[in-house]
Amino acid sequence: MNIIFIGSTPIPNGGANTNRMISLAKGVQNCSSKVKIIITLPSEHKISIRNIEFSGVVDKIPYEYSSKNLVIPSNKIYKVFYYALCIIRACHLVFKYNRLERIDAIVIFISNIYLFLPFFFISKVIKSKYFIEVNEFPLIQNKNTYFNSKLLRPCYNLFDGIFVISYKLREYFQNELKINSKVIHLPMTVDLDRFSSSNSTINFENWVTYVGDPTGNKDGVSILISAFSIIANEYPSYKLIIIGAPSKSNDVITILKSHAKSLHLEDKIVFTGHLSNEEVVKYLVKSKILALARPSNYQNEGGFPTKLGEYLASGRPVVLTDVGDISKYLIDRVSAFIAKPNNIESFAIKLKEALQNDKFSDFIGNNGKQIAITYFNFITQGRTIISTINSYY
Repeated sequence: MNIIFIGSTPIPNGGANTNRMISLAKGVQNCSSKVKIIITLPSEHKISIRNIEFSGVVDKIPYEYSSKNLVIPSNKIYKVFYYALCIIRACHLVFKYNRLERIDAIVIFISNIYLFLPFFFISKVIKSKYFIEVNEFPLIQNKNTYFNSKLLRPCYNLFDGIFVISYKLREYFQNELKINSKVIHLPMTVDLDRFSSSNSTINFENWVTYVGDPTGNKDGVSILISAFSIIANEYPSYKLIIIGAPSKSNDVITILKSHAKSLHLEDKIVFTGHLSNEEVVKYLVKSKILALARPSNYQNEGGFPTKLGEYLASGRPVVLTDVGDISKYLIDRVSAFIAKPNNIESFAIKLKEALQNDKFSDFIGNNGKQIAITYFNFITQGRTIISTINSYY
Protein backbone atom coordinates (compact mmCIF):
# COMPACT_ATOMS: atom_id res chain seq x y z
CA MET A 1 0.00 0.00 0.00
CA ASN A 2 1.25 3.50 -0.87
CA ILE A 3 0.13 6.43 1.30
CA ILE A 4 0.82 10.17 1.23
CA PHE A 5 0.69 12.27 4.40
CA ILE A 6 0.14 16.00 3.78
CA GLY A 7 0.69 18.52 6.57
CA SER A 8 1.87 22.01 7.42
CA THR A 9 3.91 21.30 10.54
CA PRO A 10 7.71 21.82 10.63
CA ILE A 11 9.81 18.78 9.77
CA PRO A 12 12.06 17.11 10.84
CA ASN A 13 12.38 19.41 13.87
CA GLY A 14 9.08 20.52 15.31
CA GLY A 15 6.68 20.10 18.17
CA ALA A 16 4.06 17.60 19.26
CA ASN A 17 2.20 17.63 15.93
CA THR A 18 5.41 16.91 14.05
CA ASN A 19 6.19 13.98 16.33
CA ARG A 20 2.65 12.62 15.93
CA MET A 21 2.77 12.73 12.14
CA ILE A 22 6.21 11.09 12.02
CA SER A 23 5.27 8.37 14.52
CA LEU A 24 2.07 7.57 12.60
CA ALA A 25 4.10 7.40 9.39
CA LYS A 26 6.49 4.97 11.11
CA GLY A 27 3.49 2.90 12.20
CA VAL A 28 2.23 2.74 8.62
CA GLN A 29 5.69 1.84 7.34
CA ASN A 30 5.93 -0.90 9.97
CA CYS A 31 2.92 -2.53 8.29
CA SER A 32 4.98 -3.07 5.12
CA SER A 33 3.41 -0.02 3.47
CA LYS A 34 5.08 2.95 1.80
CA VAL A 35 4.55 6.47 3.08
CA LYS A 36 5.84 9.91 2.08
CA ILE A 37 5.25 13.26 3.78
CA ILE A 38 4.50 16.50 1.90
CA ILE A 39 4.68 19.78 3.83
CA THR A 40 2.48 22.34 2.13
CA LEU A 41 3.64 25.66 3.58
CA PRO A 42 6.80 27.33 4.92
CA SER A 43 7.17 26.51 8.60
CA GLU A 44 9.99 28.63 10.00
CA HIS A 45 9.78 31.91 11.88
CA LYS A 46 12.69 34.35 11.51
CA ILE A 47 13.12 34.41 15.29
CA SER A 48 13.69 30.65 15.52
CA ILE A 49 14.67 28.69 12.41
CA ARG A 50 14.72 24.96 13.16
CA ASN A 51 14.75 23.41 9.68
CA ILE A 52 16.80 24.32 6.59
CA GLU A 53 16.36 21.34 4.23
CA PHE A 54 13.57 21.32 1.62
CA SER A 55 13.57 17.55 1.44
CA GLY A 56 15.14 14.64 3.24
CA VAL A 57 14.49 11.54 5.30
CA VAL A 58 13.49 11.42 8.96
CA ASP A 59 13.28 8.03 10.72
CA LYS A 60 13.38 6.39 7.26
CA ILE A 61 10.34 8.46 6.16
CA PRO A 62 10.97 10.64 3.06
CA TYR A 63 9.58 14.18 3.22
CA GLU A 64 9.46 17.17 0.89
CA TYR A 65 8.35 20.79 1.24
CA SER A 66 6.28 22.27 -1.58
CA SER A 67 7.61 25.69 -0.56
CA LYS A 68 10.85 26.99 -2.06
CA ASN A 69 11.46 29.17 1.00
CA LEU A 70 11.06 27.70 4.48
CA VAL A 71 10.72 31.07 6.25
CA ILE A 72 7.16 32.37 6.62
CA PRO A 73 6.77 35.64 4.64
CA SER A 74 6.27 38.77 6.73
CA ASN A 75 4.30 40.71 4.12
CA LYS A 76 0.64 39.72 4.52
CA ILE A 77 -0.39 40.34 0.91
CA TYR A 78 2.61 38.46 -0.49
CA LYS A 79 1.97 35.70 2.04
CA VAL A 80 -1.53 35.01 0.64
CA PHE A 81 -0.30 34.64 -2.95
CA TYR A 82 2.78 32.66 -1.92
CA TYR A 83 0.70 30.22 0.15
CA ALA A 84 -1.63 29.69 -2.81
CA LEU A 85 1.40 28.87 -4.97
CA CYS A 86 2.63 26.43 -2.31
CA ILE A 87 -0.70 24.56 -2.37
CA ILE A 88 -0.52 24.30 -6.17
CA ARG A 89 3.00 22.92 -5.86
CA ALA A 90 1.83 20.44 -3.21
CA CYS A 91 -0.86 19.20 -5.60
CA HIS A 92 1.80 18.85 -8.30
CA LEU A 93 3.92 16.73 -5.93
CA VAL A 94 0.99 14.38 -5.33
CA PHE A 95 0.57 13.93 -9.11
CA LYS A 96 4.32 13.34 -9.45
CA TYR A 97 4.35 10.68 -6.73
CA ASN A 98 1.24 9.04 -8.20
CA ARG A 99 2.92 8.76 -11.61
CA LEU A 100 5.84 6.94 -9.97
CA GLU A 101 3.55 4.60 -8.03
CA ARG A 102 -0.20 4.62 -7.57
CA ILE A 103 -1.29 6.32 -4.33
CA ASP A 104 -3.88 4.32 -2.39
CA ALA A 105 -4.72 6.99 0.19
CA ILE A 106 -4.06 10.61 1.07
CA VAL A 107 -4.12 11.54 4.76
CA ILE A 108 -4.00 15.26 5.52
CA PHE A 109 -2.87 16.78 8.80
CA ILE A 110 -4.35 20.19 8.03
CA SER A 111 -6.95 22.10 10.04
CA ASN A 112 -7.76 24.92 7.59
CA ILE A 113 -11.10 23.92 6.06
CA TYR A 114 -10.41 25.99 2.92
CA LEU A 115 -7.54 23.66 2.03
CA PHE A 116 -9.68 20.51 2.12
CA LEU A 117 -11.11 21.00 -1.38
CA PRO A 118 -7.88 21.05 -3.49
CA PHE A 119 -6.68 17.73 -2.11
CA PHE A 120 -10.22 16.28 -2.34
CA PHE A 121 -10.19 16.97 -6.09
CA ILE A 122 -6.71 15.47 -6.37
CA SER A 123 -7.88 12.31 -4.58
CA LYS A 124 -10.78 11.99 -7.03
CA VAL A 125 -8.56 12.48 -10.09
CA ILE A 126 -6.02 9.85 -9.00
CA LYS A 127 -8.78 7.63 -7.53
CA SER A 128 -7.34 7.35 -4.03
CA LYS A 129 -9.12 7.42 -0.67
CA TYR A 130 -9.12 10.66 1.30
CA PHE A 131 -8.67 10.96 5.09
CA ILE A 132 -7.93 13.61 7.69
CA GLU A 133 -6.34 13.52 11.14
CA VAL A 134 -8.02 15.81 13.70
CA ASN A 135 -6.65 16.60 17.16
CA GLU A 136 -8.70 19.68 18.14
CA PHE A 137 -12.21 21.01 17.70
CA PRO A 138 -12.36 22.47 14.15
CA LEU A 139 -13.31 25.99 15.25
CA ILE A 140 -10.16 26.27 17.39
CA GLN A 141 -7.99 26.60 14.27
CA ASN A 142 -10.68 28.13 12.02
CA LYS A 143 -12.25 31.41 13.09
CA ASN A 144 -15.49 30.78 14.94
CA THR A 145 -17.75 32.66 12.53
CA TYR A 146 -21.28 31.83 11.41
CA PHE A 147 -20.02 31.18 7.86
CA ASN A 148 -17.27 28.81 8.98
CA SER A 149 -19.60 26.94 11.32
CA LYS A 150 -21.97 26.29 8.42
CA LEU A 151 -19.09 25.04 6.26
CA LEU A 152 -17.88 22.43 8.75
CA ARG A 153 -20.33 19.64 7.91
CA PRO A 154 -19.96 19.77 4.10
CA CYS A 155 -16.18 20.21 4.38
CA TYR A 156 -15.64 17.22 6.68
CA ASN A 157 -18.01 15.11 4.58
CA LEU A 158 -15.46 15.37 1.77
CA PHE A 159 -13.41 12.69 3.51
CA ASP A 160 -13.79 8.95 3.34
CA GLY A 161 -12.71 8.81 6.98
CA ILE A 162 -11.74 11.05 9.89
CA PHE A 163 -9.07 9.96 12.38
CA VAL A 164 -9.66 11.67 15.74
CA ILE A 165 -7.33 11.77 18.73
CA SER A 166 -10.01 11.75 21.47
CA TYR A 167 -13.39 10.26 22.33
CA LYS A 168 -14.72 13.81 22.76
CA LEU A 169 -13.90 14.56 19.14
CA ARG A 170 -15.51 11.33 17.99
CA GLU A 171 -18.71 12.29 19.81
CA TYR A 172 -18.51 15.78 18.32
CA PHE A 173 -18.26 14.58 14.71
CA GLN A 174 -20.82 11.80 15.10
CA ASN A 175 -23.42 13.49 17.31
CA GLU A 176 -23.08 17.25 16.80
CA LEU A 177 -21.90 17.63 13.21
CA LYS A 178 -23.57 14.33 12.24
CA ILE A 179 -20.84 13.59 9.73
CA ASN A 180 -21.57 10.86 7.16
CA SER A 181 -17.89 9.96 6.89
CA LYS A 182 -16.50 7.17 9.05
CA VAL A 183 -14.98 8.53 12.30
CA ILE A 184 -12.10 6.45 13.66
CA HIS A 185 -10.58 6.89 17.11
CA LEU A 186 -6.78 7.11 16.72
CA PRO A 187 -5.30 7.89 20.15
CA MET A 188 -2.21 9.91 20.85
CA THR A 189 0.89 8.20 19.52
CA VAL A 190 4.47 7.97 20.73
CA ASP A 191 7.58 6.42 19.21
CA LEU A 192 8.69 4.18 22.08
CA ASP A 193 11.98 3.40 20.34
CA ARG A 194 13.21 6.87 21.31
CA PHE A 195 12.96 5.86 25.00
CA SER A 196 14.45 2.38 24.81
CA SER A 197 17.31 2.94 27.29
CA SER A 198 16.86 1.73 30.87
CA ASN A 199 16.22 4.33 33.58
CA SER A 200 18.38 2.30 35.98
CA THR A 201 21.52 3.58 34.20
CA ILE A 202 20.53 7.27 34.31
CA ASN A 203 21.68 9.84 36.86
CA PHE A 204 18.55 11.84 37.60
CA GLU A 205 18.59 15.61 38.07
CA ASN A 206 16.43 17.61 40.46
CA TRP A 207 14.30 18.95 37.65
CA VAL A 208 10.57 19.48 37.25
CA THR A 209 10.28 19.64 33.46
CA TYR A 210 7.71 20.92 31.00
CA VAL A 211 7.98 20.51 27.21
CA GLY A 212 5.78 22.29 24.70
CA ASP A 213 4.70 25.60 23.22
CA PRO A 214 4.29 28.09 26.09
CA THR A 215 2.12 30.37 23.91
CA GLY A 216 -1.40 31.13 25.19
CA ASN A 217 -3.40 29.23 27.80
CA LYS A 218 -3.35 25.77 26.24
CA ASP A 219 -0.70 24.24 28.50
CA GLY A 220 -1.12 26.41 31.60
CA VAL A 221 2.57 27.30 31.93
CA SER A 222 1.79 30.27 34.19
CA ILE A 223 -0.21 27.92 36.45
CA LEU A 224 2.77 25.56 36.56
CA ILE A 225 5.11 28.41 37.56
CA SER A 226 2.73 29.55 40.30
CA ALA A 227 2.36 25.99 41.63
CA PHE A 228 6.13 25.50 41.61
CA SER A 229 6.54 28.69 43.66
CA ILE A 230 4.49 27.09 46.47
CA ILE A 231 6.89 24.15 46.85
CA ALA A 232 10.15 25.86 45.84
CA ASN A 233 11.29 26.74 49.38
CA GLU A 234 10.62 23.22 50.62
CA TYR A 235 12.66 21.76 47.74
CA PRO A 236 15.45 24.35 47.29
CA SER A 237 17.65 22.13 45.10
CA TYR A 238 14.96 21.73 42.42
CA LYS A 239 14.66 23.76 39.24
CA LEU A 240 11.72 24.17 36.88
CA ILE A 241 12.83 23.49 33.29
CA ILE A 242 10.64 24.97 30.54
CA ILE A 243 11.53 23.54 27.13
CA GLY A 244 10.11 24.98 23.94
CA ALA A 245 9.98 28.15 21.87
CA PRO A 246 6.78 30.17 21.46
CA SER A 247 5.09 29.66 18.11
CA LYS A 248 4.24 33.31 17.60
CA SER A 249 6.29 35.81 19.62
CA ASN A 250 9.17 35.88 22.08
CA ASP A 251 7.05 38.28 24.17
CA VAL A 252 5.53 35.13 25.70
CA ILE A 253 8.86 34.23 27.31
CA THR A 254 9.31 37.80 28.53
CA ILE A 255 5.89 37.68 30.22
CA LEU A 256 6.61 34.28 31.82
CA LYS A 257 10.01 35.48 33.06
CA SER A 258 8.34 38.53 34.57
CA HIS A 259 5.81 36.25 36.29
CA ALA A 260 8.65 34.11 37.66
CA LYS A 261 10.49 37.19 38.91
CA SER A 262 7.38 38.42 40.73
CA LEU A 263 7.40 35.09 42.61
CA HIS A 264 11.18 35.35 43.29
CA LEU A 265 11.86 32.33 41.09
CA GLU A 266 14.20 33.91 38.53
CA ASP A 267 17.10 31.70 39.74
CA LYS A 268 14.98 28.53 39.88
CA ILE A 269 13.47 28.50 36.38
CA VAL A 270 15.39 27.66 33.20
CA PHE A 271 13.97 28.56 29.78
CA THR A 272 15.87 26.43 27.28
CA GLY A 273 14.14 27.60 24.10
CA HIS A 274 13.77 25.13 21.25
CA LEU A 275 15.69 21.86 21.54
CA SER A 276 16.10 19.01 19.07
CA ASN A 277 14.04 15.86 19.60
CA GLU A 278 17.16 14.04 20.82
CA GLU A 279 17.90 16.76 23.38
CA VAL A 280 14.29 16.75 24.60
CA VAL A 281 14.47 13.00 25.26
CA LYS A 282 17.63 13.49 27.32
CA TYR A 283 15.89 16.06 29.51
CA LEU A 284 12.77 13.93 29.93
CA VAL A 285 14.53 10.78 31.07
CA LYS A 286 16.81 12.68 33.50
CA SER A 287 14.03 14.69 35.18
CA LYS A 288 12.59 13.76 38.55
CA ILE A 289 9.12 15.00 37.56
CA LEU A 290 7.39 15.83 34.26
CA ALA A 291 4.61 18.39 34.51
CA LEU A 292 1.64 19.56 32.43
CA ALA A 293 -0.83 21.98 34.06
CA ARG A 294 -3.39 22.21 31.26
CA PRO A 295 -6.47 24.24 32.25
CA SER A 296 -10.01 23.13 31.55
CA ASN A 297 -11.24 24.96 28.46
CA TYR A 298 -12.93 24.24 25.14
CA GLN A 299 -9.64 23.60 23.35
CA ASN A 300 -8.34 21.09 25.89
CA GLU A 301 -11.65 19.25 26.30
CA GLY A 302 -11.53 18.12 22.66
CA GLY A 303 -7.82 17.61 22.26
CA PHE A 304 -5.32 15.32 23.91
CA PRO A 305 -1.79 16.34 24.88
CA THR A 306 0.42 14.53 22.39
CA LYS A 307 3.48 15.42 24.51
CA LEU A 308 1.99 13.23 27.25
CA GLY A 309 2.98 10.18 25.22
CA GLU A 310 6.63 11.22 25.48
CA TYR A 311 6.22 11.99 29.18
CA LEU A 312 4.83 8.53 29.89
CA ALA A 313 7.24 6.72 27.56
CA SER A 314 10.18 8.18 29.50
CA GLY A 315 9.14 6.17 32.56
CA ARG A 316 9.32 9.26 34.77
CA PRO A 317 6.41 10.22 37.08
CA VAL A 318 3.97 12.65 35.48
CA VAL A 319 1.99 15.39 37.23
CA LEU A 320 -0.90 16.67 35.12
CA THR A 321 -4.49 17.91 35.24
CA ASP A 322 -7.70 15.99 34.65
CA VAL A 323 -8.91 17.46 31.35
CA GLY A 324 -10.37 15.85 28.24
CA ASP A 325 -9.78 12.09 27.99
CA ILE A 326 -7.04 11.91 30.66
CA SER A 327 -9.11 9.90 33.16
CA LYS A 328 -9.94 7.31 30.47
CA TYR A 329 -6.30 6.20 30.53
CA LEU A 330 -4.68 7.36 33.78
CA ILE A 331 -5.55 6.89 37.46
CA ASP A 332 -4.36 9.25 40.18
CA ARG A 333 -1.53 7.79 42.28
CA VAL A 334 -1.55 4.63 40.16
CA SER A 335 -0.20 5.70 36.76
CA ALA A 336 0.16 9.48 37.27
CA PHE A 337 -0.39 12.27 39.79
CA ILE A 338 -3.59 13.99 38.66
CA ALA A 339 -4.54 17.48 39.87
CA LYS A 340 -7.74 19.48 39.48
CA PRO A 341 -7.57 21.77 36.45
CA ASN A 342 -7.39 25.57 36.89
CA ASN A 343 -6.28 25.03 40.49
CA ILE A 344 -2.78 26.18 41.46
CA GLU A 345 -2.94 24.73 44.98
CA SER A 346 -4.10 21.32 43.74
CA PHE A 347 -1.23 21.19 41.26
CA ALA A 348 1.26 22.18 43.96
CA ILE A 349 -0.05 19.39 46.21
CA LYS A 350 0.45 16.83 43.44
CA LEU A 351 3.96 18.11 42.74
CA LYS A 352 4.73 17.67 46.44
CA GLU A 353 3.25 14.16 46.48
CA ALA A 354 5.47 13.20 43.55
CA LEU A 355 8.59 14.59 45.24
CA GLN A 356 8.01 13.12 48.70
CA ASN A 357 8.84 9.48 47.93
CA ASP A 358 11.22 8.61 45.08
CA LYS A 359 10.46 4.90 45.24
CA PHE A 360 6.71 5.43 45.01
CA SER A 361 7.12 8.01 42.23
CA ASP A 362 9.30 5.60 40.24
CA PHE A 363 6.53 3.00 40.63
CA ILE A 364 4.00 5.52 39.25
CA GLY A 365 6.36 6.36 36.38
CA ASN A 366 6.77 2.70 35.42
CA ASN A 367 2.99 2.22 35.47
CA GLY A 368 2.61 5.26 33.24
CA LYS A 369 5.09 3.78 30.77
CA GLN A 370 3.01 0.60 30.58
CA ILE A 371 -0.01 2.75 29.70
CA ALA A 372 1.99 4.29 26.84
CA ILE A 373 3.05 0.86 25.61
CA THR A 374 -0.51 -0.49 25.77
CA TYR A 375 -2.55 2.40 24.36
CA PHE A 376 -0.21 4.83 22.59
CA ASN A 377 2.10 2.51 20.64
CA PHE A 378 2.76 3.86 17.13
CA ILE A 379 2.74 0.31 15.73
CA THR A 380 -0.83 -0.24 16.96
CA GLN A 381 -2.02 3.06 15.48
CA GLY A 382 -0.29 2.26 12.18
CA ARG A 383 -2.27 -0.97 11.97
CA THR A 384 -5.48 0.99 12.62
CA ILE A 385 -4.72 3.33 9.71
CA ILE A 386 -3.90 0.47 7.33
CA SER A 387 -6.94 -1.63 8.30
CA THR A 388 -9.20 1.41 7.88
CA ILE A 389 -7.86 2.15 4.39
CA ASN A 390 -8.06 -1.53 3.42
CA SER A 391 -11.74 -1.57 4.41
CA TYR A 392 -12.48 0.73 1.46
CA TYR A 393 -10.93 -1.63 -1.12
